Amino acid sequence: ERYFTDTIQQLGRIPGIQPQQFLGACNPPDEGEDHWVHKRFFQNFDNPQEKRPKRRTDYGVFHLPMTENVFMDDRAGYLDTVYEACRTDPTAESRLIHGLWIKRPTGKGLFAKYFRRELHVRGNVATKQFIIPSGAVIDIGYDIGSANTGITFEERLQTKQGELTSIFDEIILVEDYIPLPQIAPMLLAKMNYWCGRTGRRLFFNHIADASSFDQMRPDGTYDARVLERECAKELKEHPERYPDLKHLIYENPDAPEHELVFRDKPLRLTPCEKPAGSVLARVKMLISRLQACLIVVSARCFKTIEMLESCEEDPEKPYHPRKGSRHKHALDSGSYPIYHYEMGGRGGRVQTGGQTRLTSLHA
Repeated sequence: ERYFTDTIQQLGRIPGIQPQQFLGACNPPDEGEDHWVHKRFFQNFDNPQEKRPKRRTDYGVFHLPMTENVFMDDRAGYLDTVYEACRTDPTAESRLIHGLWIKRPTGKGLFAKYFRRELHVRGNVATKQFIIPSGAVIDIGYDIGSANTGITFEERLQTKQGELTSIFDEIILVEDYIPLPQIAPMLLAKMNYWCGRTGRRLFFNHIADASSFDQMRPDGTYDARVLERECAKELKEHPERYPDLKHLIYENPDAPEHELVFRDKPLRLTPCEKPAGSVLARVKMLISRLQACLIVVSARCFKTIEMLESCEEDPEKPYHPRKGSRHKHALDSGSYPIYHYEMGGRGGRVQTGGQTRLTSLHA
């Protein structure tokens, strides 16, 4: 970190020259988001370990793809060299080609032997082609908390090989201290987007970590109920922000505007069963589905892909993520809906005869 601290102390020492800035450039390193550069600049915290860290407004982050490097004589040859070097190393491809801050696994990966981008990832980041849901029923998995939140959008499709899970969107916030009142509009915006993008009234099954229903917050509330309340409040106070969620906002969405009646509870979370051994069961369930190619992930779901590639196994507990793993939240939110239905949970119907579709998105 002396590269930063020793240099920034010089800012302002030369009078009459404005603005004075510190500029740095680097590839995402092997440490991924654990590296000090990511903690300081991407999280914008002076001290990420503080309970309520202070954000910096004078830091900026810009992603420059390697394809925009105009200062080399043989750019095509250089790009070919990089692609060839990354061909058998998916984490290197993520870091050096896509510019993602993905940590190189140092231990045994939970899913690394079973997950293959060419088999399980649909779409292309460069051409902005991603999975678009084909049915009307969407499952959303939740692992919500004060510092880390995982929300995963999924669709179940019945195929000849079995029930396919299509993971097509996500909100994964790790070491990001965003309170639930701010999570609510982020969630609703995603739901509104997909209703508008598909041109259909989508219906959502919300499946959350059981602890969010029974572990009390310091203020005496529960995460699941707070999120429900904040979503209802946001929809009632700002329905104009969510024009494609009228069927969820109002009891009678097709009535004239002066006769519209707000729903009391437009969003209701359901707890996922968590008996003893549920983590082991969920991990083995994902592995079996990866082996059978019954899970596909949209190329836009960077955190889910990172989890499947890099989540490390606990050396003392086989088939469990390493304690304190930053990938746990993507693992939990992505696996709760699948496990919920495996355990006989109730929910919307599975789409029959479905298939994953790609669409070109420009947002």
